[in-house]
Amino acid sequence: MSLVYAAVVPHAPLLVPAIAKKNAALLDQTRQQLNCLAQECYAVQPDVLIVITPHGPVIGENIVAMLADEHRGSFRDFGDIQTKVRLPGAVGFTHRLKERAAAEHIMMLLQTVSELDYGSAIPLLFLLPHQPRPRVLPLAVSSECRGQLVRFGHVLYDFIQQQPERVALIASADLSRDHPTTVTARNHTAEERRFSQALTKLEIGPLEDQRNDPRTCGLIPLLLFIVTLQSVRAKAKIHTMEAPFAVGQMTVSYKFGS
Repeated sequence: MSLVYAAVVPHAPLLVPAIAKKNAALLDQTRQQLNCLAQECYAVQPDVLIVITPHGPVIGENIVAMLADEHRGSFRDFGDIQTKVRLPGAVGFTHRLKERAAAEHIMMLLQTVSELDYGSAIPLLFLLPHQPRPRVLPLAVSSECRGQLVRFGHVLYDFIQQQPERVALIASADLSRDHPTTVTARNHTAEERRFSQALTKLEIGPLEDQRNDPRTCGLIPLLLFIVTLQSVRAKAKIHTMEAPFAVGQMTVSYKFGS
């Protein structure tokens, strides 16, 4: 089929009300927009959802695809023992992607991992509240993978377009720490302007200045996300951009077509 949905979502644990507790209202705007993205994603009925996370089990320069019949996520490390995520894994799809990556000499590993890292679990918690739910493929990337991200992004897009499944692509990305707390979608910092330009134009050039910034954990997922979408006619909509806890939170979705 084809790529039917794409979005950028944050993964701050404080988005989960049971973790934020009395501070939950400070991220209400982002949470509300995540609900809107969930409705958009549900409306296009993807069969597979790929989530690109910066916090998964990366090994050296390899891109890691996490393989499981069922993926499970919890937030007990953040003090929430109630909230949980359980979603089916995209086993066949993942094996086919690994075969394609190997054919293109891309360093990619399959890891049998059912437990979701929070960079995957939090986006999935908010984006997939409805039934039926798509099968899930978490892809873990880190700065060590950077050398092959452009090539892999083009391969990933071509692969998706050749599969029988309808696919959604999600980049899990928080922006920098030690961030001004007054940022909004209308009042960007220089960093937000660079990210906005890159995501709107689907160009990685504006992110070059961020390449060595360890505070921006979402940079590598965004680089892969942008390259993958470069062959698509897509219009970006930036829904929210705020930082009430001094960590940049951004929600962006894409409309495909002319």
